[in-house]
Amino acid sequence: MNAYPEKQHYTADDLAAIIAILRDPDNGCPWDKVQTHRSIRMNFLEEAYEAVDAIDLDDPELLCEELGDVLMQVVFHAQIEREAGHFTFAEVCDGVCRKLLDRHPHIFRGDESIKDWDSLTFNGFDDESDDAVPRRGVHAVRTQEKAIKKASIHDIHLHLNPFLCFTIFLFYP
Repeated sequence: MNAYPEKQHYTADDLAAIIAILRDPDNGCPWDKVQTHRSIRMNFLEEAYEAVDAIDLDDPELLCEELGDVLMQVVFHAQIEREAGHFTFAEVCDGVCRKLLDRHPHIFRGDESIKDWDSLTFNGFDDESDDAVPRRGVHAVRTQEKAIKKASIHDIHLHLNPFLCFTIFLFYP
């Protein structure tokens, strides 16, 4: 048995520790310890869609729960990478913090000279290249934004349906 201390409030560090215990090769959960990125990748998508549903329902309690499920997926995948010796959850956090600091120089560095917001936020993604069509969901949010812009040009009304957005993106110039 792996006892974990009961607490008034748990943190992201607790979540990472719990996932590590669940994946322990000797004493972990039989299901959790054999999972791979591939075996749980659809779980990640499902949890993300459930979070979006909670947003659409304007349900803060449900959103809190679903965001926790998304976070658990992030930590789970990071734990798999930690076990492989590639990176840790702390490195994921470090990377996203650095990205936010770099993308917001006007907030964190006093740089008021931002002229091209897209170059800061979508670094390396060329709207005009053939690579602008996402493969396997890469840059899906950016694609949806482009589709919404295209739809408004063609006077098509979208309700942020991702499939309709993707169709608009593909078939309208």
